Amino acid sequence: MTRQSIRRASVDDVELLVGIRNESVAYKVALGDFAWGKGGWTEVVARQRIEFNDWYLIELDETPVGMLSMSWEDQKYWGPQDPDAGYAHGCVIRGSWTRVSREGGQRFRAKLDVRSAATRGFRYLL
Repeated sequence: MTRQSIRRASVDDVELLVGIRNESVAYKVALGDFAWGKGGWTEVVARQRIEFNDWYLIELDETPVGMLSMSWEDQKYWGPQDPDAGYAHGCVIRGSWTRVSREGGQRFRAKLDVRSAATRGFRYLL
């Protein structure tokens, strides 16, 4: 049986986050998808992201297979809003685990989103 978990990333996870993100960017670029740009993250960028957003690692049997972030406001994408929603961004499942973990990753994301939003008293997830 596969053990599934999700945990908040820390600065100790910077190298891991860079690897997961860069693998995903390379995959998207190979498909002609440039939504995340053509280059990956550096360790400096990953540290900044951890400092300003809630980043999480998705794990199967203690093996990191993905990541995502949660933001509690997002004026860039949604404009000014009432403070009652959480925003999930950058959900990534490593290419080698996509078939195994896609459904699990979405389940993790839903559980994390609901738990995080409820803790903050938010009504919506976007």
